[in-house]
Amino acid sequence: MTSHYNEHGDITEINFIAKQVPGLPPKKTPLMIGNTPMNHYYDYDYDKHGNWVRCRYYLDGIKDGEPSAISERVIEYFD
Repeated sequence: MTSHYNEHGDITEINFIAKQVPGLPPKKTPLMIGNTPMNHYYDYDYDKHGNWVRCRYYLDGIKDGEPSAISERVIEYFD
């Protein structure tokens, strides 16, 4: 697995890399399509302090289109 991060230190992409064991059939997991590794992508919206307040997850290996899930968080700042 390899990971990529943005300037805020938030993960933006995960690439799953399959290892084929000689003599065994290809392993199929939810992270694979056939024998091709899937990638996950993440896209963020930030507040004025640089903290993410919305994260869109693209877990099917395609960043275009509708996200698989969206997380939102509220951060309270105190003086």
